[in-house]
Amino acid sequence: YFPNIFSCLLGKTNNIAYLIPFRDRYQNLDKTITGLKKYIKVNNLDADIILVQQNKFGNWNKGCTCNVGFDILKDHYNYFVFNDSDTFSEENIPFIFPKENEIIHIYGYNYCLGGVFSCHKDTFVKINGFNNNFFNWGREDRDIEDRCKENNIIINRKHQIKIKKEGVTQLNHNNNFNYWNHNKDDIKFSPSRQLYYLNQIEHYKNKKDGLNNLV
Repeated sequence: YFPNIFSCLLGKTNNIAYLIPFRDRYQNLDKTITGLKKYIKVNNLDADIILVQQNKFGNWNKGCTCNVGFDILKDHYNYFVFNDSDTFSEENIPFIFPKENEIIHIYGYNYCLGGVFSCHKDTFVKINGFNNNFFNWGREDRDIEDRCKENNIIINRKHQIKIKKEGVTQLNHNNNFNYWNHNKDDIKFSPSRQLYYLNQIEHYKNKKDGLNNLV
């Protein structure tokens, strides 16, 4: 997925890393990468698709996985698109380069910074990236939205594609740890809800965790 991996070394300033945090969703991943490659080609972007795969041990941690990928790549790319493994923009959607202290929310809900968003690397450093301590499903998108507000980062949603609207393809995916997808009688409901509320506690407890103490 790295056709232009050394382009950044040639003095180009508009190079982009599409960073995909990933574990287990292989069928989704193939379709997402195919869609992103078409999007990059049609829009003539100097971009690479970078897959950051968490190993099979422990619970899924999207925020920490994104932080690890960013930390490895930050000296080689100027712009980053944090892109879920089940989502990709369709070719007719123009790419808008974010300005200084701005995040472009490409796809998602209005109340949290989830789905797909882009920013300059300096902006991601300024907000200290994601919190590393959110596991399984939920709250990391609310937390990073708050980090933007606390650091006077503008979240630009003028061109945002809303959930289930044309312009983005979102594939079906496993939501086992998403408690509101389960009935209260479901055996998965209680443990999923407990995991979500542990993240909610972390959201209010540990505001300073992020890139600065990534191990």
